[in-house]
Amino acid sequence: MRLLTIMAFSVFAVTACGDQAAFNSRGKKAAARADAVGLSATCNSPAIMIDQATLSKSNGMATISGELCPTVSSDVHIQMVVDFSGSMGTNDPAIGSMANITCGRYKAIRTIADKLKASAAKEDKITLSIIGFGSAATDVLAETDISQFNPQPSTICRRDGGNTNYKAALERASARLASSSRKAKVTYFISDGFPTEGGNVPGIQPFNPFDPNSINNIMNQAGNLDAHAIAGEEAANALRAANPSVTVNALLLNPSTGDYPVDPAGYLARITGDTARVRIVNQANDLAERAAELLALPVTLDTSKVSARIAADGAQPSQVVVKSMSQSPSSAAKWIFTTAPIDLGKIMTASKGKPAAMTLEAQESGGRKHSVTITIGSP
Repeated sequence: MRLLTIMAFSVFAVTACGDQAAFNSRGKKAAARADAVGLSATCNSPAIMIDQATLSKSNGMATISGELCPTVSSDVHIQMVVDFSGSMGTNDPAIGSMANITCGRYKAIRTIADKLKASAAKEDKITLSIIGFGSAATDVLAETDISQFNPQPSTICRRDGGNTNYKAALERASARLASSSRKAKVTYFISDGFPTEGGNVPGIQPFNPFDPNSINNIMNQAGNLDAHAIAGEEAANALRAANPSVTVNALLLNPSTGDYPVDPAGYLARITGDTARVRIVNQANDLAERAAELLALPVTLDTSKVSARIAADGAQPSQVVVKSMSQSPSSAAKWIFTTAPIDLGKIMTASKGKPAAMTLEAQESGGRKHSVTITIGSP
């Protein structure tokens, strides 16, 4: 059984209230008058810093709130929704000979699959699938066990022509997610453009130099982009509503902001439902690295099987009461916890200037364990 440790927390400002008290002396009456200082952390940076003066205001007492963001799940389906529209031939062209072809989209999919394989336990149930889209959406690879997942580069490094239809892609993705029996689900949406088809108006048509009306048609179509964008957003909302356990990631390749009626990052945040799940990528070669940044997977934790301990450097750890733990309303891949008050002043004194460490461990119903370690130090 694998224990996953995540060292990823950020420094937050802290506040305290209550009477001034000595850093290391906390009488019962003083403790009753002072509120515990609240310390917070996230999944993005390594430590919490708290100065002695601030901690003294709460007589050394503190609560710790943090996040647990597992990167492994024992029961998950990963869905790749990949743009095959005409512009991909320019922004992410196939490179190499037919026997050794590759592209940024293929490298991103391969990176995610390889990382999942490397971390998967024998008993894990992990599946992957691929959907391609341009003006329409098609199934490229049906849901496949990770042990058998081996798509050929030629099936990914392609441009089928046509427009960019988010609505068609997301509707097909939603139907395929609903048919999967995996408990957790993740969608990677990879495109290089704003929706140009899918609304209740004609799709964007290319300029035809032999048609005297073509330039007027192009100008009239500019207003249609809003309708296509709204259709895509509505399809994304419907996907998340129909699949509550899904985490949606979006990667936009080489955007030209002047071509978009709205901010691309802001629009994609409405597609994913979470600004943290969006990446703007300038070059196709960077797709794999940026996709890997989003590899935090939704898991179902048994909140009755959560424990925590804290210790000064080298000292025997003390048990910590976890007051609450629940899945984040903004991301199925994130769990938020808060401890009961801890006598952090005593622990920090015992650390003699070295950071203390608190480790929280949680368990899935299937038995897989996940943990996070937060370091706490003084400036």
